[in-house]
Amino acid sequence: MYHVQDTLAGYESVFASKSKRAAMAALRRLQVAYAARDFRLVRDDGACWTVLA
Repeated sequence: MYHVQDTLAGYESVFASKSKRAAMAALRRLQVAYAARDFRLVRDDGACWTVLA
């Protein structure tokens, strides 16, 4: 599973999907909608990506 986390809310998961593509799309949408917040994409095994909008 891939999770989009809101790092300003204590790494709360705001989106989860088995699809990395869907999770990346959600991450980009959230970054555009909430430019002042910091989101990151993590995988269940701990891999982490931060994507700049």
